Amino acid sequence: MKPTRFILVDNDGLNNTLCKFYIKRIFPDMEIVDFILPEKGFHYMKTAFSIDKPIPSILLLDINMPIMNGWEFLKKYGWLDKKIQDQITVYILSSSVDNKDQDFSADHKNVKRYLVKPITLEAIEKKYEENDFAIYSPG
Repeated sequence: MKPTRFILVDNDGLNNTLCKFYIKRIFPDMEIVDFILPEKGFHYMKTAFSIDKPIPSILLLDINMPIMNGWEFLKKYGWLDKKIQDQITVYILSSSVDNKDQDFSADHKNVKRYLVKPITLEAIEKKYEENDFAIYSPG
């Protein structure tokens, strides 16, 4: 299933603007919502998804944010109903080059891939061409 929405959770507003610009170049009709406060992004995810009417979505999540970092966000994400989680494919989008972050991301059951900031138009096109942004429905 192809995504119909991108959710950006990053305290860097400039990065969110850049991501939106690139996403719209490739997916002109894509819904994009962005949050600079992770708490608001999480609240959105709790309330904007329905168990009965799936909305395939991509989450681009930063790691290093104040108040609630990306790992804390993912812990709360794990508490969401499984039918909501199944609608969302999570990508870490971070400028961190710390191997621990990349390893933790690779081992995290809810993270599909680790992407390095700043993301480029070419990187998004490549993920699209590789069908990496497809939402896989459960078993």
